[in-house]
Amino acid sequence: MADLPQDRLFPDKPPFNNMGVDYFGPLEVRRGRAKVIRYVVLFTCLTVRAVHIEVAHSLDTDSCINAMQRFQARRGQVSIIRSDNGTNFVGAERELREALAELDQSRINEVMMRKGVQWIFNPSARRNLGASNPQDLLQREKPNVLKDIRKYLKDTNEWDVNFQQQLTDLEKAKLALEERRLALEEMRFARPSILKATAFHIHEMSSTVQPLSNIKPLSSVSGFFSFADVLVLSEGVKMRKMRKKCIMTIVFILTGIVCLFIIMNKGDTKDDVTSNSEDTYEMVRRQIELPRSKTLQPLSSRCQQSMSASNVAGFSTLPGHIQDFLLYQHCRKFPMLLDVPNKCGGPLNSADVFLLLVIKSSPENYDRREVLRKTWAKERLHKGVWIRRVFIIGTTKTSFEKRRLNKLLKLESNENKDILQWDFNDSFFNLTLKQILFLEWMERWCPHARFLLNGDDDIFANTFNMVEYLQGQEDNDGSKHLFTGHLIQNVGPIRHPSSKYFVPVQVQESNRYPPYCGGGGFLLSGFTSRTIYNMSHSIILLPIDDVYMGMCLEKAGLKPTSHIGVRTAGLYVPAGNVDKFHPCYYREIILVHRFLPHMIFVMWNEMQDPLLQCGKTNSSLQESP
Repeated sequence: MADLPQDRLFPDKPPFNNMGVDYFGPLEVRRGRAKVIRYVVLFTCLTVRAVHIEVAHSLDTDSCINAMQRFQARRGQVSIIRSDNGTNFVGAERELREALAELDQSRINEVMMRKGVQWIFNPSARRNLGASNPQDLLQREKPNVLKDIRKYLKDTNEWDVNFQQQLTDLEKAKLALEERRLALEEMRFARPSILKATAFHIHEMSSTVQPLSNIKPLSSVSGFFSFADVLVLSEGVKMRKMRKKCIMTIVFILTGIVCLFIIMNKGDTKDDVTSNSEDTYEMVRRQIELPRSKTLQPLSSRCQQSMSASNVAGFSTLPGHIQDFLLYQHCRKFPMLLDVPNKCGGPLNSADVFLLLVIKSSPENYDRREVLRKTWAKERLHKGVWIRRVFIIGTTKTSFEKRRLNKLLKLESNENKDILQWDFNDSFFNLTLKQILFLEWMERWCPHARFLLNGDDDIFANTFNMVEYLQGQEDNDGSKHLFTGHLIQNVGPIRHPSSKYFVPVQVQESNRYPPYCGGGGFLLSGFTSRTIYNMSHSIILLPIDDVYMGMCLEKAGLKPTSHIGVRTAGLYVPAGNVDKFHPCYYREIILVHRFLPHMIFVMWNEMQDPLLQCGKTNSSLQESP
């Protein structure tokens, strides 16, 4: 038998961290005197084969996303989801396959990526993905999952029950599935219980396994875990308990080393001893009392932690990146590594820049920056006005990797003169800091630029449409308020710790956000940018940068507006029989969020084709040969 794929080898992760998704149905359910159609969404854990069931009211994209969000609300954060692309679902009827094939995969990916989920659609031609394919995993179950559920539901699609009874029956079916054995009776743990998926849900699995001589080989038994599978899963439970012990051991060792260091230097002068002891104590206290997260590093070696942050109620229970943010929330001054002071021709001549493209990027995103320089972000004179470009960037990685990336940025800057880089950790929670540092730079070197586009390096934008829109602003040459994009209002902080956008009450007590525009991209005037910078001096930093912009606007008594051409949530094309990336769909937009570099390059060149012809409606698009 072949080795298990990587997706199924995460024993130290909770159930459903990596999972597969399948549909089956339709099922008829009573609703009053009428009957309605319902479908069942089947979630299967790729590691321990646990099962979760949700009901979908239809086969459209919104229903699929809603089922996924209900699942996460009940089961917690998911890292990887695998499913077929709709053309080869297990046991699906013809109409079910056709409907699932029309799911808007790009829109599903957009929603899931914002929640930190990677959704992988297995193409039809790759049924050889084996155990990493959730459909093939279901095929290997004994008895087959779908057949087992259908049998439980009396082997009929005409499920003549009400909705409440439907949910009850599905939960019973799920429990029956999870009670199936994952290993043969000869393979038992120290206590007399057979390994089942439910053991992983409630953490009942023993940490002791019988000697290898007592284990019957299972590699040839279809539908069961091999001994290697079970051993890895059981060891994963022990790994969680060992981590805390390892951390405590390291802390004791470090404490011993520090004490030995102090004793060895006892012969120095009293002042030196006092100074060294205080420095050493400070270093140890930070390591022990305020542990750092592995993913986020201190903002800068020149920025000191706010020790009062650790006194915030519930500080020790917060995720590492939230602790990092609170410890360095006060830091706003960082050395500049790369500068382009003459980008706007100097402060006095900066009014010559009609549109300044301010693009948020990260050091490793070289391919994105290169594509943008050749396409919509190219510096040019258009309709008599100048379009200029800067990328705003921090630093990432450590040691050698950090130096290599900084060298890459320096080479880019020497060639293109468009990099603004500061010495702070470039992370999602530091986007607000990045915005404030840029506004400070603009106040000094480009104070009179008329308009700005502020956006991510993965958007597709039409700068020609931007210029046309901005030149059409009545009596506004950039000296009046303008802030427009994808308007978001009547929302508040996300309090779920597993969300990328998690903001606990320790960061913001209020449950309300002011109106703001999605941070993927928005347009604003030079007047508004200066106003936001002035307001920021009296508003404490919030990690969500687009919300922070809304806070500054609200404090100044200004409001953001909505523009139909700004699509930070993607461009939805309802028709299923057309090319959703046809350039005619994008000719009238301002920007669309989340494009891959090669898609940006192709789309921009297609839109510049003089032979491109578009019909009066999107349903009659034509392109000349």
